[in-house]
Amino acid sequence: MVSTVEVFLLWSTPKPEEYIACEVLKTENVSPSDREAVLREIIKSENPVALEAASATFLLKDTSVASLLQLTLHCSLTVTTLPNPSYKRQGFYISHALNKYGDLAMEFFSLMLKSCELYEKMINLGLTEYEAGLVLPCAVNVTAIVSANFREWLDVLRMHFRPEVLLEIHDICAKIGKRLFSIAPIIFEAYGSIAIST
Repeated sequence: MVSTVEVFLLWSTPKPEEYIACEVLKTENVSPSDREAVLREIIKSENPVALEAASATFLLKDTSVASLLQLTLHCSLTVTTLPNPSYKRQGFYISHALNKYGDLAMEFFSLMLKSCELYEKMINLGLTEYEAGLVLPCAVNVTAIVSANFREWLDVLRMHFRPEVLLEIHDICAKIGKRLFSIAPIIFEAYGSIAIST
């Protein structure tokens, strides 16, 4: 099964690695060798707070609510979902009904929240993320803008880039990791050679 989620880098701190190194060294200019040494030292540290100086914002197009919820449950990502969620079932979309009837929308999103609570209970009981993720609303797709600093992005990738996570989350993380590697190759070095499905 191939994920259809599209991931677009909307914005990032300009020259993020240079910016972080300059912030740490308290200087306006830093040599490439000093920059690499500083960044590698930060990455090795148990608490890489300096990575919070840079951030990146992505657009996730047509991702399932299940993946979006699972991606953000244990992290401090800022998420904005764009209007018109769609419920895909036999090619029929009920997004117009949700927009037209406020009570229906509230009931629908309340149900999604309950499934998130059930997911958390299942994780706490020792089930894998994949097993627990099966109770999340996979049929509901949204487009979302997701923002985080580099420390959070590194945490997200480390947490969700494992074999036992849902395929769509693995694919989203691969795409995000590739794009972060393109702008910060030292910080996100581990994700530069990851194969993605699209």
